[in-house]
Amino acid sequence: MMKTAFMRGAAVLALVLGGACGAVAQAPSVKPIDPARFYKGAWLEVARRPMWITDGCVAGTTSYARGNGPNEILVRDACRKGAEEVALTGAGAIQDPGVNSRLSVRYNPLLSVDYHIVDVAPDYSWFIGTSPTLDNLFIYTRQRPSAARLQALVARAQALGYDTSTLEFPWNGPRR
Repeated sequence: MMKTAFMRGAAVLALVLGGACGAVAQAPSVKPIDPARFYKGAWLEVARRPMWITDGCVAGTTSYARGNGPNEILVRDACRKGAEEVALTGAGAIQDPGVNSRLSVRYNPLLSVDYHIVDVAPDYSWFIGTSPTLDNLFIYTRQRPSAARLQALVARAQALGYDTSTLEFPWNGPRR
């Protein structure tokens, strides 16, 4: 039972961490993010770098809600493995108030993960995120993208200097 719970937690952690593969030298600066618009509701993880631990993990989501403090964000990461949902929750803190593009999330006493938003749509319909070491890459949208929209987002990540050749699409590709 404990091993199964650990493996489920590890699968969700993989959603968070993504896979390592050719990164840019430094993260581009992002314009200030409105936390009331960005850190609210569900985001769909439509592309990520693969990692063995994410095998079989599809339909990934990250949901945000405002916490008690001005820089506190509640986070819920989830995916499906077969018919079962695997989820991990944590409390996050915005690390760069005013810009609001860096979030550190504590999922439990032993697990903290930092996220960096490197690009975001003006209407908050999509964003591109990475880890502080820039070796993980994630593309999120509010709704499943069309094939053309997904292709444009992958091209945007390429333009930022990320290797997108190994991206996987955990929502089974774009909506037709």
